Amino acid sequence: MKKAFTIIELVFVVIILGVLAAIALPKFSSSKDEASTTQALGNLKIFISDINAYVLKNESLSSIALMSNVANVKNEDLSSLQNATKELDFSVGNDEQCFKVFFVDKESVLLLAFAPDASQKSKIENIANLKNQLTKNPKNQSIKTQLDEVLKSLSESEFTSTSKSKSCQNLIHSKTFKDLATRVYFLTS
Repeated sequence: MKKAFTIIELVFVVIILGVLAAIALPKFSSSKDEASTTQALGNLKIFISDINAYVLKNESLSSIALMSNVANVKNEDLSSLQNATKELDFSVGNDEQCFKVFFVDKESVLLLAFAPDASQKSKIENIANLKNQLTKNPKNQSIKTQLDEVLKSLSESEFTSTSKSKSCQNLIHSKTFKDLATRVYFLTS
């Protein structure tokens, strides 16, 4: 006589597998978001370092692909950036526009900064203008005080994103990201 599983036994096995899948799938999805966040954070650090090193060596900007191999930022040519601001998107996970990367050139000042959207653009440009004025007149205490105040307000600003991506939201709310993104990187001055 052949032994076979009864329908009830098969139903219980399917139910148990369903429960296990219901427990495991959210954990898997969460792990994937955490991996994307960690990778983006690492790439952001590399991007900042690469851009700093390139500008230090060459004293100018070039295309993103030439300055850094980080794929989170679309390749744009920045070599003709003069007295202007260029705004690029930084992608995280499946979100192409998690936050903005700003390059600002003002005469003798070139800076790199990050913002959740274009609303911080004027504050970042103001920092470049004040730093440029301070470079021309280093003893002007009024300009130095204004620059310090704007830098402080930028460092204290809340970094939020309208992104629906969990990877992007995880990145935006991480302490390490806030430490990197709430400062301005003066590439030249």
